[in-house]
Parts: sequence; structure tokens; C-alpha cells
Amino acid sequence: MHALVADVRSSTLGGSGTLATPEASAAPVTSPTSTELPEDAHDLVDPVTQRFALRHMQVFTGVGITPTATVTLHDAQRGEDLTDAALAKNGPIEAIYSVIQRITGLDIDLLNFNVSATSEGQDTLGKVAVRIASRTSSPPDAEGSLTSYGAQPKFTGLATNVDIITASANAYISALNRMVSHDSADTRASHKDRSVNI
Repeated sequence: MHALVADVRSSTLGGSGTLATPEASAAPVTSPTSTELPEDAHDLVDPVTQRFALRHMQVFTGVGITPTATVTLHDAQRGEDLTDAALAKNGPIEAIYSVIQRITGLDIDLLNFNVSATSEGQDTLGKVAVRIASRTSSPPDAEGSLTSYGAQPKFTGLATNVDIITASANAYISALNRMVSHDSADTRASHKDRSVNI
């Protein structure tokens, strides 16, 4: 019985942040984002909106095997790494997305999932695009409001990597970060709207 293993580590780990695994002494693995963007493009990412970042991911899957995923995310807001694991019936991507939801505590609907190649050849980058929405959004307001017409916010995440499993995780986290940032902005705006000058 053979299992396909996808093992990803962030190159930023070190010192006390290194995971205590048997593979820790192996040759360093580059960050999964190193093949996604040119070096100068990392400056375009707004660090405030990137609450969650992929630190470590290990996926077991194969024929006759229940797919499992173990994921570690760094939560910038809490300043700590969070690890959990999940099983799935429908493949490794479902396992990854399930464990990310468990870690973040968010209930998410996956509306669209698309994988494509950026060029030809076995070493081409795989591009993954996902679209998500929150399942825990408030129910529709009174007739005539935006939400009553189905204007529920949807969030898109994109990622590229030679490993489509890694790209799938990064795309999902990208969309999730957009959703978290949007919810935070909405919360601040609603508090401002409710403020009254005294």
C-alpha cells in the first residue's frame, strides 16, 4: 500500500519555531510561496490583511487510504502557530480545507475551485483559483436591503506552485484572509455608524 505525501514547510521557521518532526534534520525546503511571485512582488502584499499564513502542511492520500491532512497556520493576530488535523472522504483538498476551517474557527462555503496550468511540461506551475463565502453570515435583512437581493460577499484567492496541493492550500488561505479582513473592516464601520456625538 503506497501513499502520496505532500510535505510543505515555510522557510521562515527556525529556532524555537521549528517543528519537532523526524524530517526536521533533512535538507531545507523552500517556502511554498517562493515560486508564486517575483521577489519584488512580496512588497505588494499588505501585511495587515494577511492574518493567517501557511507554516507546515503534511498530506497523506492514495488508493484505499482515507486522506488526512495536518496543517500548521501562523495567526498574526494572536502571534502563535496553530496546528490541527482532519480526515476527508473526497480527497486531500477536502482534508486540507477542513483542517484550515477547524484551525480558524470559520464556517466556509467553497463556491468555486479551478486548477489550470500556466504552461506546458511536467515542471509547469499549477494555478489554483478559489471563491468562498461565509456560512455564518447574518440572515437577509428587510426587503429592499442589499443582502435581501443576495449580495453576500464572496472572496477569491489565487496561488501558483509546482505542487497543486500546496497551491490549493495557499489559494484558500488567501481568500480566507480577504474574508477576515473584510469582516474586520465591516465591524469597524458598523461601530463608527452607531457612534453618536454627545
